[in-house]
Amino acid sequence: MVGIKKIWQEVRYTNSYYKKIMLGRIFSGIGVVFFITSLKNFNLGTLLKISVGILIGILFIIKNYTDEQIKEVLIRQKAEETAKEELQKEKEQEIR
Repeated sequence: MVGIKKIWQEVRYTNSYYKKIMLGRIFSGIGVVFFITSLKNFNLGTLLKISVGILIGILFIIKNYTDEQIKEVLIRQKAEETAKEELQKEKEQEIR
């Protein structure tokens, strides 16, 4: 449970950077889609397909970034644990 709290704390701190990247990609994707559709005549069906495609793209982008954040936090936690173990071993050797 402590690990999950630490992960979300780290995600909260790095979230603003990733939000900017996500928003940039989302708006660029929407812009490309509207540019392509403006070249052709489209009806309501294609508009529906476009909106569904945009939503799926947004969900994938958000999922990928949160997965990357959690991986980074887990790597940091593992590094902290190994550093603590090494310090304990060094202290034990100094005591001996």
